[in-house]
Amino acid sequence: MTFKAGDQVRLGANATEWAAKNARPDRTYTVHAVRDYCKPSECVQLAELLAVNPCHWQYSWKFELVKSAASCAPVNNPQAAPVKNLNVPGAKDDSEKVRIDLILNDMPRALLAVAEIATFGAKKYTEGGWLTVPEGPKRYRAALQRHMLNENIDPDGLDPETKKLHAAHAAWNALARLELLLRD
Repeated sequence: MTFKAGDQVRLGANATEWAAKNARPDRTYTVHAVRDYCKPSECVQLAELLAVNPCHWQYSWKFELVKSAASCAPVNNPQAAPVKNLNVPGAKDDSEKVRIDLILNDMPRALLAVAEIATFGAKKYTEGGWLTVPEGPKRYRAALQRHMLNENIDPDGLDPETKKLHAAHAAWNALARLELLLRD
């Protein structure tokens, strides 16, 4: 397919993750420029990706037309996502943002229970001291597993020292381990 500057496109079903460098399948992009001397097909430069890499061109065969710049009308493509007009007052595109509210609003009791474990640990040891525990991920995995095992053994499911649920301790250890793994 031949595109023109201003066309709205999105990744087609035939685009692999490798072939679609920096482009995401859930987004619509604006064609910034077109080159017809790329082989095996023409190449397009996407306006939204210029800041990421101003020299990067994408093969046009990876994309499908959502909205033609010439007609300013949506192409008859039932699979194409609607194009949002962000050039209006009050417009804000949060479609690609992480939905932290899905955790904060949906799991307040669990988060509070984990915070209580963190508070107990900060008082018993030091605030933030868990970050410097040698072999942290390995040791927090072991603590997580101990609490999961004890949850099945203890009839009330409570840690004897804190009188808090073993599940809350297990969750804290899982989060501590995950945080350390993500920091590496």
